[in-house]
Amino acid sequence: MRVASLVPAGTLYLEALGVEPVGVSHSCPNPRGLPVLTESLIPPGLSQEEIDRRVREAYRQGLSLYRVRGEVLLELAPDLLLTQGVCEVCVPPGGGRGPGRPGSLSSGAPAWRTSSGTSGA
Repeated sequence: MRVASLVPAGTLYLEALGVEPVGVSHSCPNPRGLPVLTESLIPPGLSQEEIDRRVREAYRQGLSLYRVRGEVLLELAPDLLLTQGVCEVCVPPGGGRGPGRPGSLSSGAPAWRTSSGTSGA
């Protein structure tokens, strides 16, 4: 089974189970140089205040903080995609339909969205 992970803990769980992900998020541990499936829409080097402002604005507008690199995702064609449901701004666009419930992203692969029991920004 080809599995991709958009959540760092999911990547670590996969590796602990002996499953090599085919792709990971920009936030995931990636010592083997796997293809990266996401990128942050918040540029590096901003002050904490500016990051907070941008996160709040994205939340207010219902926008994601990340972009899924759809072209890479389609090329990798995973059978399963692990994503997260920590808060509405942390979920990648199309990243699932609810805690512990399958959804899908543009690749058509099922997406499993985890939940930490927290919400809001």
